[in-house]
Amino acid sequence: AATNTISVPMACLRDWRVARDAATSPLEGRVLVVGAGASGLTAAKTLAEAGADVRIVEQTTRIGGVFADAYEDARMVSSKYITAFSDDRLGDHPDSHLSLDDYVAYLERYVDKFALRPRVAFETTLLSIDRVNDGYTVRLRADGADFAIEVDAVAICAGLHQHPRRPSLPGAGAFRGATLHASEYKEPSIFRGKRVVVVGSGETAFDVAYAAASHGATAVSLSTRRGFVSVPASFGENVAPLDCIIMNAGTHAWESNWSRRVGFHWLVTTKFQRLGMLALGGSSCGWNQWVGAADAMEWSEGRKH
Repeated sequence: AATNTISVPMACLRDWRVARDAATSPLEGRVLVVGAGASGLTAAKTLAEAGADVRIVEQTTRIGGVFADAYEDARMVSSKYITAFSDDRLGDHPDSHLSLDDYVAYLERYVDKFALRPRVAFETTLLSIDRVNDGYTVRLRADGADFAIEVDAVAICAGLHQHPRRPSLPGAGAFRGATLHASEYKEPSIFRGKRVVVVGSGETAFDVAYAAASHGATAVSLSTRRGFVSVPASFGENVAPLDCIIMNAGTHAWESNWSRRVGFHWLVTTKFQRLGMLALGGSSCGWNQWVGAADAMEWSEGRKH
């Protein structure tokens, strides 16, 4: 076949390789959405409902973005009540916090529910975007060939975590052990019999540290620059998840436009949260947390929490 033949995954872009007619507004013209993850799918669905002619380009072969390439046993940090889109609730799903496999399956269901799949061009890479008069010329690469399309608007939904950030560590070149970024970690057997240091104290760091400690590592240390606040995601499947408790009782049940404007809930709820952790867990730094206190958790600095 000729090099400019469009394959099946790119069929949705076939009619976009010709010059577009100028639209009176982007919502009446062509809109290219970059990324078929959660934000890209909801953007495409909403734009299509508003009348735009929408296409999605995704550089991988799957729906889901970074969620589709996660490490073993990864789970959502937010509960199903906060995670689900308002137009497609998760209902009676048995887990309050979905595994990432289940979350990707949910996104696949969302794609089919709103007929988005015919709009997606998989294995298509964005090369450049250039402003041209009242629209954009977008250069793409697929099937080994580069080509251009004309659009009225572009929605960048590629996410924040496509490129790993690797800090410069003095002496790292002389270290004789294995060094890997969290984006390269897939399963915990690599830690068996090893002494492991995890740099960072976010959700992924906790997941990796726990995986190492529970799969045969001889020692696990968590290194943090500024400390952290450790709280459980859930108190059990028969109790509302913590994010629902905080979002409702801790914020939305009483906040007003004024309180949002001045950040009142940061100045107040942080104090109640710390008192609750002190009463129930023994430490005000986090839930049963005795080390690694955050350096911005003074009682008078709730806004920095």
